[in-house]
Amino acid sequence: MVTLAVGDGANDVSMIQEANIGIGIFGAEGSQASQVSDYSISKFKYLRRLLAVHGHYNTFRLSGLIKYSLYKNSNYVIPLILFQIFSMFSMVIQYDAWFSTLFNIVFASVPIFIIAVYDKDIPDWMLENKPRIYKKYKEVSAFSPLVFIRWVLMGFYHAFVNFFIPYVFYGRGIVNKNGTSASILEYGVWTSTSIVLSVTFIVLRKTKYLINKLNTLFIFLSLLLYFVIMGVISLIRAFDDQFYMAFFTVFAHPQYYLSVILCLAVDLLPPLVADYISHSLFPGYRQRLMDVLTDGSSITFPHKPLEKATRNYQKNEKQEDILV
Repeated sequence: MVTLAVGDGANDVSMIQEANIGIGIFGAEGSQASQVSDYSISKFKYLRRLLAVHGHYNTFRLSGLIKYSLYKNSNYVIPLILFQIFSMFSMVIQYDAWFSTLFNIVFASVPIFIIAVYDKDIPDWMLENKPRIYKKYKEVSAFSPLVFIRWVLMGFYHAFVNFFIPYVFYGRGIVNKNGTSASILEYGVWTSTSIVLSVTFIVLRKTKYLINKLNTLFIFLSLLLYFVIMGVISLIRAFDDQFYMAFFTVFAHPQYYLSVILCLAVDLLPPLVADYISHSLFPGYRQRLMDVLTDGSSITFPHKPLEKATRNYQKNEKQEDILV
């Protein structure tokens, strides 16, 4: 059981300290409760927004962060395991060491960091004016075992796609312009590019609300960072002698571009179709809310529903009465 304690005076200090989460109200009775609390507010009326709005958003964002972390790490690790199977467990990896180091730090961290801080699934005015949504939303767990399994399976599926499609092209024999055969690290560039693209675009797809153009810019900036950083590392022999110019060598092969496009298409098309069917035939609670406010366009344009919902609500506030 998780307990929440709310107090505004010195006599509430022990209660706040014993509770899992303590909220102190700074007011006429002093600041003792606020000093020992996890969260501090100035008036009781702010408690409603703290719980109904910020509590909901924190649950939604943290669950999204955990699910994405499971997905992207599965997408990264499974190709390593598959490569060991096909290389007789030689302990050689296809990724460059710098890519392995920077994948979680830079290439796959920027998009989800922004989403985990700013993303919204339901407008704040709706959460604050209809507290019943808070109770109903808790009944539909954002991180149930089924949701957990679905994200892990999606990570496995994308990992298999990102490994085997480049492997098919690579297995047919890739010869560089200088007459040498393509190296394992060059094959790793094929795989790593597909992985970075898939983990970035899946974030873009799963985002419920793009705050502004700057948010989209940061998502595509992570892609640019991948090509710039790995390109610089490949240009300087001192970083990795074996990876020297390998990143640019693959650009001369038309098969590389075809492989990346196929991986991205096969990665994203099934989730897009599944989401559309799920939203159309088996809409969840949030989907039904947004359909009321957006005239059904939240399925066709999943990134725009909150903006349109707010405009519709401002035009006709009576529309809110049929939400719950």
